[in-house]
Amino acid sequence: MPARSNPVRPIAAAACAALAGLAAPAAAQPGVTEYHAHRAAHARAHQPVVQLAICLDTSGSMEGLLHQARTRIWSIVNDLARVRHYGVTPRLEVALYQYGSDHHPAKENFTACILPFTSDLDAVSEALFALTIAGSNEYCGAAIHSAANQLEWTATGEGALRLLVIAGNEPFTQGPIDYRSAVPDAVERGIVINTIYCGRDAEGQATGWLHAAHLAGGDYAVIEQDRVLTHIPCPQDEPLRRLNARLNDTYLHYGSAGAERAQRQVVQDKANEVAEPSALYSRIASKSSANYSNTAWDLVDLFNDQGADALADIERDTLPADARGLSQPELLAKVEGLATERASIQAEIQKLSAERERFLAEERARLGEDTSGTLDNALLASIRKHAEKAGLTYED
Repeated sequence: MPARSNPVRPIAAAACAALAGLAAPAAAQPGVTEYHAHRAAHARAHQPVVQLAICLDTSGSMEGLLHQARTRIWSIVNDLARVRHYGVTPRLEVALYQYGSDHHPAKENFTACILPFTSDLDAVSEALFALTIAGSNEYCGAAIHSAANQLEWTATGEGALRLLVIAGNEPFTQGPIDYRSAVPDAVERGIVINTIYCGRDAEGQATGWLHAAHLAGGDYAVIEQDRVLTHIPCPQDEPLRRLNARLNDTYLHYGSAGAERAQRQVVQDKANEVAEPSALYSRIASKSSANYSNTAWDLVDLFNDQGADALADIERDTLPADARGLSQPELLAKVEGLATERASIQAEIQKLSAERERFLAEERARLGEDTSGTLDNALLASIRKHAEKAGLTYED
């Protein structure tokens, strides 16, 4: 097969090559400081985007995979919250596809976009919990073709990353669209594809999952879809719950759907806790990161993102009752106060969350519990590798 061009990787390679030349001390290379200042300014003016499309097999046997996607998505978000491009945090966008579902007709190859790319992580969580299991026709090639062609892949330029993850347990060869044509077409669009087989490694290799990943320049992994890690209570749990309640109180909704979205935030907290207690604490950590931004319905995030001028045209009748009668200076003072309070709470959450992760790691090591074989662990190493190829770095 002839080599295909990739619109994302050449830019990333050029950035990496440029950075490689900056390894020596600044004194030995005139202009290094100016170069970094220029790149940092460019990054701030052109925030890079990381796009992650998740294609899930939701046929009759995949309840375990769906449970892991619902409860482990926050681990992936938290890891990506450490990504930087010259000090700037990229905007994370997530899309969801399902395939193998009888909820969608045969003419659509039992495949559908559940959620287009969005930075609204509550919407992602809500969509995952709304998915149901049904079906028996799992067409991987069709799922990749649809996701590659129907989603709006806007991540371009330095620090941009386009990732598609497909997970399931049936042969990759099924369906009317051959993956050997669908995958190269996606690669042509600059999309890196990772495949995750839910089952035994030998079966994944024999049924095309490994070959599809190699063809895509991505990674292949195997997970135990029904694997559930032991719940270990941590001393940080109750303080984190209290901080989360305080954090939610710093949100000031606006707009026609603002009140509904504020309620959705609370509902998704509860949904994650019910599904798996540890998912709530991982979600709380995500809510303290830059990836959790709700500018579309929260005045504090809007203010932090666009400044005081953004508050000028807010329709007062869409605000909470206690804020509707405030003058413009009073509203600004309220938002500034909530922003300061939120930043303080988020800093506490980040500190406690880091302590909790260390405690968990030590306890699992003491118990001899292997944490590999879960959806998030299958993805994190690959995401990090491709992020670095795109010129992104990770902060400790």
